Amino acid sequence: MSLKFARLAALRRDDALGAADAAGTASATGERGVALLTVLWVLALFSVIAAGMVAQTHAELQIAHNMKEMAQARALAEGGVFLALPHLLDPSLETQWRPDGQERIVEYGSGTVRITLQDEAGKIDINAAPDELLAGLFTVLGLGSEETTRLVDVIADWKDPGELHRLNGAKRDDYRRAGLPWVPRNGPFEAVEELRLVLGMTPALYARAAPLVTIYSQNARVNPATASADVLQALPGARPAEIALFVQARDRAEAERAQTGRAPPPLPPMTGLEQFFAPGPSRVVTIRSEGRTPGGGLFVREAAVDMTGKADNPYVILAWRKGRGSETAAADISAGAF
Repeated sequence: MSLKFARLAALRRDDALGAADAAGTASATGERGVALLTVLWVLALFSVIAAGMVAQTHAELQIAHNMKEMAQARALAEGGVFLALPHLLDPSLETQWRPDGQERIVEYGSGTVRITLQDEAGKIDINAAPDELLAGLFTVLGLGSEETTRLVDVIADWKDPGELHRLNGAKRDDYRRAGLPWVPRNGPFEAVEELRLVLGMTPALYARAAPLVTIYSQNARVNPATASADVLQALPGARPAEIALFVQARDRAEAERAQTGRAPPPLPPMTGLEQFFAPGPSRVVTIRSEGRTPGGGLFVREAAVDMTGKADNPYVILAWRKGRGSETAAADISAGAF
């Protein structure tokens, strides 16, 4: 009997030990599983952090690249302005650069500079031009007669002193009713950019008008030798066919003059427009210099320069501004257009 109890006790003890061993084994397996999951989560976290650091580093490198390209393009553009000045002052007809709106391309290192010189007398002076010339400008730019009349009156009211406004114009109260934080100057425009503030002037219309207008000629007329086709089309009574023939003949004559140095032949007439012709160029020339790098950088510098004719001070820079085109290029290379 006692032997049976002894055997039974031994069996129970063995079962207890087996159960304890099984429990210990299960516990150890569970701990190893938790440890493995923890390691996997830590590795995943480190992977996310590493990916973020790589992306940030790439973005910083791209920004640095863009800044370098823009700095190089700006140096090219500004160098182009100072390259043009001695060519403008050159007394030789064979090598002189005329302010005729023709583009000149200069390769410098691996970059390219495109330089355009424009006589300001070839543009419409928004302070001096008569109403019919401003109306012709906006008609050429695609405005209807009603909108053209209104905009001409609003521009006149911007310049006219006092608070009496034209029939379709706008003065201080009109700007305030429109919710604008500025009012008319009641004096001449001090910059072409001020035209953007005129009530009813849209960004799209300003972008088309700005290259055709000036404040520097101080002349109610335009120089036909340097005016663009759009400016000539704006002259009251202009005939499109005559304007086209004149511009073609003028460009051919200028090319021949540049090659031979001889004075150009007489140009075809533009009937009935003589009253709007200025006798010659303005002293003020706008230099537009566009610098472009192989990596996508582009910068445009525009300088309005008074060619004084004085030996001790041959030119004075009247305006120094970033030209249209720089912002578009910055957006392009920021998007990764290397």
